Amino acid sequence: MKETRFDALIRLLDDPDPVVNQHVEEELFNLGTTGVEKLEAAWETSSDSLVQSRIEELISRIQVNHF
Repeated sequence: MKETRFDALIRLLDDPDPVVNQHVEEELFNLGTTGVEKLEAAWETSSDSLVQSRIEELISRIQVNHF
């Protein structure tokens, strides 16, 4: 199965490097409202509480800024 850019970004959400994390979050945030559904699906399939927490924060930021 070919990994998409979105999948790669989700996989990097737990990266300990703050520079990488900031870049990943900016990329996902820039998806805007079209990315919310994908982020919700990624949250549901993740077993990593850190990744889930970061996804929740991103969804919240997107909803505040794009709705």
